Amino acid sequence: MPMQPSRSRQGQFRVHMAIVMSSVMVAGCAANEPAETSQSVLAGKSVYPISSSQAHDVLKRSVYQSFAGSRIRRLRTGYRATLRVAVDRHYISAVMEPAAGKKANGERVAGFIFRVYDRGTILISGPIRARRLRERIHREARLITAPVQYAGPSTRPSPTRRGRRSSGSGFVINASGDVLTNNHVAGKCDKLTVRLQGRDYSGNLLAQDVANDLAVVRFAGIPIRTIARLSARRMRLGGRIVALGFPLTTILGKDLKATTGNISGLSGLGNNSAFFQFTAPIQPGNSGGPIVDETGAIAGIAQSKLRAIKIARRTGSLSQLVNFGVKSRTARGFLSTHRVPFTVSRTNRTLSTVDVVSNAEQFTVLIKCN
Repeated sequence: MPMQPSRSRQGQFRVHMAIVMSSVMVAGCAANEPAETSQSVLAGKSVYPISSSQAHDVLKRSVYQSFAGSRIRRLRTGYRATLRVAVDRHYISAVMEPAAGKKANGERVAGFIFRVYDRGTILISGPIRARRLRERIHREARLITAPVQYAGPSTRPSPTRRGRRSSGSGFVINASGDVLTNNHVAGKCDKLTVRLQGRDYSGNLLAQDVANDLAVVRFAGIPIRTIARLSARRMRLGGRIVALGFPLTTILGKDLKATTGNISGLSGLGNNSAFFQFTAPIQPGNSGGPIVDETGAIAGIAQSKLRAIKIARRTGSLSQLVNFGVKSRTARGFLSTHRVPFTVSRTNRTLSTVDVVSNAEQFTVLIKCN
């Protein structure tokens, strides 16, 4: 009668076979994987200035591509895959964390870092698969934007909590339902909607420019009456403009508001040539709305206003009607870079203010951020 191996030897044999089988599985997958990235990319200290919804999308695509066929569970801050290899059950989690980044010029931006954790008994398969998942995550994130240097934990709310509700303005720029707005309006939302003709339409962030505070949201299927045309005319100091948008909707109502003014400066703070100054009054909620010139074309996008009380405390003088917008020229460059279709206006025919507003109200929309 043959002797039965001891339980300890059986256990050693199973672990040995699990390691061998996992090595074979990894070798089979490795042929389709691109070259490894640098150790600094894998360190988890590359900050990507993207929204929480974009960060979730990066993790979702990476995990599902890396572990197709395995059990995958969504976490509040990421995803976890459960792998079964022989006698082992292995867990690999990919999560995102809010972080502050620092650009080469010293500017601080909010974003996310990604981390990958593995837990199990297999000594070869888990770490290798976790490392390759990290590489894939960074490749996916780089398709959205380039990373910046880590500058410490973020002060903005964690993505595990529901973000505050807010709203802003935007305008339709093509027949696909793409809406141009500010990045600070749409860039950090888990859900974006517009309401037109009694219906809500959901949108997805298509492109963003953190430095120039621009973003494009695609609201597929929205009813389009007309599209905005971006001015190609040279911006002139003193030119007449109209600012349109949906400011303070909880106080002033959800109907479109229009204010008039002039172009008061050809650059923004610190002589930033991507921006300009204007005098048409704006309020919270105007952000992302169109600044329309006297021909009905888009001269710029409302972006911010000078904080008069704060300036008064510093200077002893109350500033009035100092508002900032992103130039049409800057927006055209942004859209061209991301291959978003738009139309340019070259007309010099001037319209009355009433006609300018009547035309602009057909393409200006209220954006809700949740």
